[in-house]
Amino acid sequence: MYDQLSAKVAEYLKVQPDHLRFSGVTASTGKPRTYIKRTANASLAAILTPPYSGYTTSMSMPSPDSLYYEVLELSLTELESKKSVKVNVLSEGITKDVCI
Repeated sequence: MYDQLSAKVAEYLKVQPDHLRFSGVTASTGKPRTYIKRTANASLAAILTPPYSGYTTSMSMPSPDSLYYEVLELSLTELESKKSVKVNVLSEGITKDVCI
């Protein structure tokens, strides 16, 4: 289902379907949640509504059946194969001498 959703959105946006990534919407803040994992057997209801969230009755807040999308520069498959690396930059590097 994820691939079908991605294909329809990509058709509308005129981008490649494998370059789209979706995230749900936090109902209380309207901000994106974590990214939705691409799975083969997930239904649209499972994609839109995670098991821990409930519907809100407030009209000013986004409904949990909303999605954000991001158009990626590389394919989602390639992005998921990358590893995150934490880098610490030292402002003065190792050139500063410290005397003890």
